[in-house]
Amino acid sequence: MLLFVASVLTWRLPREQLFPLLSALVWAHVIAACLFLPKRMGVGLLAMAVGVVAFLAGANSLKIGLTGLPLTMLDLRIALANPAGLWDSLNLPRWTLPLTLLGLALAAVFVLATGVRALRSRWRSQPWHGTARLAAVRLGCLLAVAVIADANMHRMFGHLSGYRGTWEPEGLVAMAAEIGVVPFLAYSRHVEHRNTGDFFRSDPSARPPPDADVDAAALRYIDFAPRPVAGPRPAPNIVVLMAESTFDPNRAFRLTASVGSGLFTADAYTAAVGPLRVNVIGGGTWVTEFESIVGLDSRLFGYAGYYTHSSLSPYVQRTLATDLEQRGYHTLALLPHEGEFYNYRNAYNAYGFDRVIDSRDLGLQEGWLPPTSPSRSRSHACSAPGRHRRSWPTSRWSRITGRTNAT
Repeated sequence: MLLFVASVLTWRLPREQLFPLLSALVWAHVIAACLFLPKRMGVGLLAMAVGVVAFLAGANSLKIGLTGLPLTMLDLRIALANPAGLWDSLNLPRWTLPLTLLGLALAAVFVLATGVRALRSRWRSQPWHGTARLAAVRLGCLLAVAVIADANMHRMFGHLSGYRGTWEPEGLVAMAAEIGVVPFLAYSRHVEHRNTGDFFRSDPSARPPPDADVDAAALRYIDFAPRPVAGPRPAPNIVVLMAESTFDPNRAFRLTASVGSGLFTADAYTAAVGPLRVNVIGGGTWVTEFESIVGLDSRLFGYAGYYTHSSLSPYVQRTLATDLEQRGYHTLALLPHEGEFYNYRNAYNAYGFDRVIDSRDLGLQEGWLPPTSPSRSRSHACSAPGRHRRSWPTSRWSRITGRTNAT
């Protein structure tokens, strides 16, 4: 009855009336699947499903509050691939990670053991052929639920493809709020696997825009006219430093007393100091990195532009790093976290950097914290051609970031 009602509503209701019911329709399929399982196993799986959805709803609200964007399947894949990075980004104690993983493993073992115990009990109380026949019927019913759910979900995806306003973050938040966190996660996975749009295509036969059109667009903003140079001069070392999540509280809030910081105070190293308009707030700083290195506005790619290191980096062909390499430079990227976090190492390799050094290479022990032992510190450098290599020990990382107003 649940499957029949859900299927009729999915295929007969107009999409405007269907959107608010999507969460209920998804739950109808889940409950139907649990009803075909042994009682204890079905109740256990249903309880786990309720807990997982409650956790996802909380994570979705947290992400929207921090970044203005809803939770997607790509977020979950990144978190599962690197749970330690997720714990660090949420500032959770590292010791809670193994306890959480152990709890999830014990819950899964409990549900599986309950199902096995139910089958063994029925096997002993009834003839083997009756038990085998019942197990086959249950399995067939579960497969039928899966087939019906897949058909209904693709019907839902067809309706959701016509949802307006999803190019901007506000439209995506409205969509996730209307259809629910689970349908939105399913739809985000569907969109990611469709590989549609120019920025997902890697077909070498695809023709790029004519050079004249690209030049005309670029010349509106960039002047390539040569500048006179008074004699030859050595190429300078170039250091680009991103200070993440730093701002002057005196400018942001009405405080009872002024807060002093050398980060926002002019000194002998200061070239300029003042407020700066940034492109992301509260997270998503990989967007800043992408736009600085590639020179493209991430908003050109819609929602895919938010996950630049994962969705766009494989298709990048020319960057600041490749341009410097053509001029004889050696390029180096220093990451104060693990290279697997949000596909950083692969992304920077795709951007054309000669070397990518992460927190393990730098000797950072606990997440993003500096090493406690001076012997663990290591020196790395980035240099221009024909110049002496300049080295910075990682134990002085705070001294480098403390002078961001000079960069």
